[in-house]
Amino acid sequence: MVAAVVGLTRTTWRGLTGRARRRDRLAAGVAGAALVVGVLTVAAFAAHDGPARPATVAVSAPARPAALERSDERGASAAAVYVLELEPYGLLSGDWHDFAALCSTASGWCRDKTTSMRLVEAGTVRYAGCAMRAEAVRTTPTDAPDTFVVTVAQRQEACVRHETASSRPSTDPPTGDPVPGGDGVDVYGGNDDPDSPPDLLDITVRHGGDGWQVVRASLA
Repeated sequence: MVAAVVGLTRTTWRGLTGRARRRDRLAAGVAGAALVVGVLTVAAFAAHDGPARPATVAVSAPARPAALERSDERGASAAAVYVLELEPYGLLSGDWHDFAALCSTASGWCRDKTTSMRLVEAGTVRYAGCAMRAEAVRTTPTDAPDTFVVTVAQRQEACVRHETASSRPSTDPPTGDPVPGGDGVDVYGGNDDPDSPPDLLDITVRHGGDGWQVVRASLA
């Protein structure tokens, strides 16, 4: 009688244990499926959560020269070279603040370049290439107080602009020649061939209460 009761208890225990294990496996399977579905749902939502904003190019900002603190010809030379270094940096990164701080709004060249950099920041356009090397070759005082014309020799890679948000109407083509086989516009053909002469630029800079300001830029 006791053996019968013991056998019945063991059989019942094995049945209960088996059912419990099956329930645990079923629950684990359901939880795993729910996790996979949740991950896929989040990924799908992220993939369709609006168009991605075009990323700007990761480039290093040029170092601010110590001579920029001087108000003499050395300071003028440093200011002229530095603003030319900030130009390709701003076009590639969209960071226009240092360029605009050094470049006077009275200069059309400064206004145009700042506008282009802000379009990069907004994700409307992007630029490729544009890297440059510049060296001041002559600094000439002018009749205006604390104002110098710095002649700079510059070499620069081809600078290509790409539309990222919308294309211009065919009746209003962008400035520059279209790049064959691509959607970019060559805004500067480049002169980085070592066998070709560098461009000579005249950068007019003035020192005042806010430091150096570029007031004009033109070909020498």
